[in-house]
Amino acid sequence: MISGSLPQLLIGKIANDRNKDEEGWHRRRISLEKGKTGAYPQFGEAITLIDTSNNPYTHEFVKGFKNDRVYTSKPAKLKSWFVAHYEFSIMEEDEVYLEYRGYDECYNLYTSTEWKIHKP
Repeated sequence: MISGSLPQLLIGKIANDRNKDEEGWHRRRISLEKGKTGAYPQFGEAITLIDTSNNPYTHEFVKGFKNDRVYTSKPAKLKSWFVAHYEFSIMEEDEVYLEYRGYDECYNLYTSTEWKIHKP
């Protein structure tokens, strides 16, 4: 659960991990930078991301290497989403957009390309 008022939009970045899984996929997470949107989830708070195919991904945020960031937990949880949207073996840099759905801690999850098409 996110403490305080829920931000309507969170802008994150793909955080590429140098480690690979057993299939050779570079592990990736979503990184949220403090101050980028004025508010962001804190360490240990949970969020549910729902992609454009209505697949839910629930995460607790974990601390980053830098104090100004939090990251989605366990890269494997979002692997299917990343593989569907980005090259399997190429570590791409991209922004992702999390738009509040209006209830609980649920956010729509968009790539930058999807957001350009969707944005209100």
